[in-house]
Amino acid sequence: MPGQAPRTDWLYERFQATGRIQNRYLLLLLLTFTYTLAAHYTRGDTVSVPFLGLAVPRDLVDPFAVLVLSVLMLAFFGAGEATVRTHLKLAQDLDVAPEKLTAELMDQNPNLLDCLQFSTYYRGEPTPFTTVIGWVVLYPLPLVGVLVWTIHLWWVGFHAQGPCSPPWLLYLHLLSAAVLLWTTIRTVMFLWMHVWFIATYAAKRRANARGGR
Repeated sequence: MPGQAPRTDWLYERFQATGRIQNRYLLLLLLTFTYTLAAHYTRGDTVSVPFLGLAVPRDLVDPFAVLVLSVLMLAFFGAGEATVRTHLKLAQDLDVAPEKLTAELMDQNPNLLDCLQFSTYYRGEPTPFTTVIGWVVLYPLPLVGVLVWTIHLWWVGFHAQGPCSPPWLLYLHLLSAAVLLWTTIRTVMFLWMHVWFIATYAAKRRANARGGR
C-alpha cells in the first residue's frame, strides 16, 4: 500500500504473507491426503515414502499420517487466524471498518477454497447460490473430507494393533488422538463460523425486505 505509514505497509505485507503460507499449508494438506489415501489402499506389508526414500512398515504409516494431517490442518487454521488478526489491525491503522477491506481489495493470493466459492458466481457477480452453496458447502468441503479421512485412519490404525506391534505405538495413537481432537474442535468452529455468517446474512436480507415495504 504505497504512501502509507511504515507500520501500515508492514501489516499489509504480513497480511499477504500469512495468506501465502495458508495456501501452502492447504496444498501440503491436500497432497498428503492424496498420498495417504493411495498408500492406505496399496497392497503389501510396506509402503514407499518417496520423500524419505524408504519403504516403511504399513503399521507405522497410518498413525504418522494421522499426526501429519492433523498438524497440517491446525497450521492451516492458525494461518487463517493470523490473517484475520492482521486484517483487524490493518483496518484499525487505516481507521476504517474491517468489512470495508474486502477480499477483492486485500487478498492477492486466493486459494482453492476461495476459487470453489467463486465458481458459484456468474459474470463476476455473486448469485443466490453463492452464499449458501459456496460459503457453507463448497468452501469447507475439502477440509471436512480430510478430517473425516483422518478420523477413519486413526480408527483403523488403533484397532489394527496386535501382539507384535511395538509398545510405543499405543502412545503414538494416543498423541494422535489428542491432536486430532483439537483439529476436530477447530473444524467445528470453522463450520460454525460459516453457519453463523449465513444466519446473519439471512437476517439482514429479511430486515431489508421488510424495510423496503
